[in-house]
Amino acid sequence: MSWETPLTRPVDVTDRKVPLRTLRDAGSYLSTTFNDGGTDEALVATVEMLMKAAETGQAVEQATEQLEIFLVARRRVTAIRRQKEGPVRVAEVLRRRLNEP
Repeated sequence: MSWETPLTRPVDVTDRKVPLRTLRDAGSYLSTTFNDGGTDEALVATVEMLMKAAETGQAVEQATEQLEIFLVARRRVTAIRRQKEGPVRVAEVLRRRLNEP
């Protein structure tokens, strides 16, 4: 596979006009935005999932979801897109996840 593999849905970020659409977009964004020299375990886990998806072509959905979770935690995402539902407010998604068994 390749870094040009599309994410399962575009990811809108607050400080970028164009959504993240590919694994390359996501990797580039993370490396330029969060390049402070520290070791952030959540960032490392997110990058590893993106790399696995790029190398194998598998787990793209999991990598996309991990990217969304990471960016929500960093307050870089205002809405998460769902393929069937359209844009959903972050608070709504988190509320749903907290109420899931």
